[in-house]
Amino acid sequence: MSDAGGTCEYVLDPTEPGTWGGAEGDRCFVDDRQLDGGVWRCPREVTSGERLCPLHRPVDRKDDRAAVDALRRELSGDGSTKHQWFGARFGDLDLSGMAIQARTVDLSHARVRGDLSLDDTTLDVGYLSLSGALVTGESTWEDAIVSGYTVLAGTSVGGPARFDRATFEAPVDLTAATFGDGVSFAEARFDGECTFNSAIVGGEAAFSRTTFQDARFNGVKFEDVTFDGATFGGDIEFEGTRFGGNTTFADATVSGLATFTASAFFSDADFTSITVGDDARFPRAKFTRSLLLDDARFGSTLNLNRVEIDGDLSVERMQFDGELQCFSTKVAGETSIESL
Repeated sequence: MSDAGGTCEYVLDPTEPGTWGGAEGDRCFVDDRQLDGGVWRCPREVTSGERLCPLHRPVDRKDDRAAVDALRRELSGDGSTKHQWFGARFGDLDLSGMAIQARTVDLSHARVRGDLSLDDTTLDVGYLSLSGALVTGESTWEDAIVSGYTVLAGTSVGGPARFDRATFEAPVDLTAATFGDGVSFAEARFDGECTFNSAIVGGEAAFSRTTFQDARFNGVKFEDVTFDGATFGGDIEFEGTRFGGNTTFADATVSGLATFTASAFFSDADFTSITVGDDARFPRAKFTRSLLLDDARFGSTLNLNRVEIDGDLSVERMQFDGELQCFSTKVAGETSIESL
């Protein structure tokens, strides 16, 4: 005998932020093409006496472990499935160690009251999204491998986020993501374009020995951040970016163009031994402390036009093959140019 009681009554309406955990003025990240009549309705069955399926029922009104187990079973199907769980609710969401094959895995606007784990998970998917998702605790993706386009735009993580040694084989979009207690991508690999535009990172951001292709960090708000030993196979953009704490690009390698137009550095900026294959552009950048370019190598022009440095400028043993442009550059402290 079936205990089915009909279809889940959860409806996501982009014009009603309360249906997807948003507030007035927030953006809904569910694409119009995924809507029917302007809304998305959960197609899952419910048990008798329930209005909502286990994935949409509030955490305190369900067996959360059983709901996660059901989700894991769904994700264990064949690779032709398109999984959508917009607005799903979980306590802890542990998908670690799984081998997932699917056309789509979409958890946009999911709410995780505890921790999210995808450690050691292989996602052989065409499209993965946690856009607009809220994770109150930790979010860990250590050693995860994702084959498809990954969208974490608007994701908010309250606890530490760790993506160490993760591999993303297609483009990744982290536009407007928020990390409240630091994020680490140490030794991670991005094989496609990576976009962090307008992200906010509280605490330390670590990109040590991370491998990128083209990467965009325009308008990001960092505190302490390190890109030491990072490798960029294409161009990098940090236009209008705020570096609130200690910043290091020491020993980083950029194959293409490096742009830091109108960025602001509120502590020492260490570019010691960086290698840039094309132009390095810092026009209108502001350094409230020192700028260190010792042993840096630039394959083309170094543009420091209209740069303001309140501390010292050190360019000892710096090498460049193009021009050094310093129009209206201001240095309040000492300038060290030994062997330039």
